[in-house]
This record gives sequence, structure tokens and C-alpha cells, in this order.
Amino acid sequence: MMPSFNQVEFIGASVESVLSQSFTDLELIVADGGSSDGTVTLLEGLQKEDGRLRWFSEQDNGPASALNRALAKVRGGIVG
Repeated sequence: MMPSFNQVEFIGASVESVLSQSFTDLELIVADGGSSDGTVTLLEGLQKEDGRLRWFSEQDNGPASALNRALAKVRGGIVG
């Protein structure tokens, strides 16, 4: 899981770093805090390129809040 908020400048490289690891049996979930800088558009494109990326974007109260929300969504099976 990776928290993000208005990180369009860095999120692509961060996602690529995780997904390019030699261990490929993984899934990356990005918990975006409601970005308004193009992060969501970039994540949409990256997800089309690699189905191991899942993400959601909702306002939160910071990185810990984002990760807690992501964990709850994964446990509930609602991250798409």
C-alpha cells in the first residue's frame, strides 16, 4: 500500500519502482487523498498498463488515515 496526495510529479516513478521488482507476484494499492493535480489521471493510465495496480481517491486526514482506509477497503473487498 502506498499513500499519495498531489504527487503527480513523483507517483509514476514510485509505482514503476514497485511494479518493476523481480518478484512479480504482487499487487500495489495506492490510497490517494483526493488529489487535484493530475495524480488520479496518471493512476488511471498506469492501471491500464499494469493490472497489478489498484487505487482509490478519497479525502482523508493524512498518510496514516489513507493507509487505514486502504486496509479496510481491502478487507472488505471494495478496492477496484
